Amino acid sequence: MHTDATPKVAPDGLSDEAGELWAERMAEFAKLGTVRAPLRDLVDGWARAWDAQRAAEAAWDSAGRPESEEGSMGQERRHHLAVARERADRHLDALSSRLERAGFRRPPRPQGVPDGARVLRRLVSGGKVILDRDGRVRHQGVLDADEWCLTWQELMYDHGRVIRWVGEDGLPVVCDPPPLRVNGRLDRDEVLEWARLRDVPEAAAIEWYEHPSRRIRLTCRDDVDVVRHGLEGFRVRAA
Repeated sequence: MHTDATPKVAPDGLSDEAGELWAERMAEFAKLGTVRAPLRDLVDGWARAWDAQRAAEAAWDSAGRPESEEGSMGQERRHHLAVARERADRHLDALSSRLERAGFRRPPRPQGVPDGARVLRRLVSGGKVILDRDGRVRHQGVLDADEWCLTWQELMYDHGRVIRWVGEDGLPVVCDPPPLRVNGRLDRDEVLEWARLRDVPEAAAIEWYEHPSRRIRLTCRDDVDVVRHGLEGFRVRAA
């Protein structure tokens, strides 16, 4: 991603304190990769507004922090130093809010993927979904693009909620486990028969059956042998 060169020197006329704050802000945005001319102008203006607010505050304070004064017609009005301080406060607050919103921008996502991984697709957010070296499907983290998280289907597999195997194209395939009648039981032979009827690899079916925390879908149909003649498991390809 192209970024303009980040200036190393603060604008002329800033106090030492404002100059240090300017440098801190610019360093933060440089890490995000969001430094552009409009943003530099915003940081410059914010630093100048910081100095202006401090100057207005000091002038009002040295005058005894007056709240009102007599106008040209003898009427009471807000003291001009108090008005100047309030305007400086509002201006600084407005620029600070704009800087804060700019800081919410996420850093650019890394272009690369883990060594040996293959990109399968992209998420709506722009992140990648990959087939990792260990055969697991992962997606880029939402908050940290350098983090690769197991997809929901992979987590369901880890918790014994789906049956999973690797298809001929090398991609994981998952399907729902066999259903079970209320008050019924499901033994190993029934699982194998269910797998043969649906072209589910027997090894994958047994792996699910032997999972210590496997989950089974219950059905209220007790007039049909759903174990032997139920609907086929719903298959979903990872790609």
